[in-house]
Amino acid sequence: MERRVRRFGPEEQAQAIGRAQAAMWCGVVARFEHLKTAEGLRQADLAAALGVSRSQIHEWLSDPRNMTLKAAGRLLLAMDAEAHVEVQT
Repeated sequence: MERRVRRFGPEEQAQAIGRAQAAMWCGVVARFEHLKTAEGLRQADLAAALGVSRSQIHEWLSDPRNMTLKAAGRLLLAMDAEAHVEVQT
């Protein structure tokens, strides 16, 4: 049986991207907040580990729209963490 796939306009696509970014951002920020409380991790520590400015770390952690997959991967690497994705229908 062939499954039909409907077309999605730019607005629907943008909303889907926003939801995915927000979900990834929440996970990364939650991990950072945990490590900040438990081990005293600072944004400056992440910046030093990744060779970027502290302001870049702040930008990534302050707004879900700044959370690219590349940024999430780099931040998780610096926090010795990995992402696990759960797709729901």
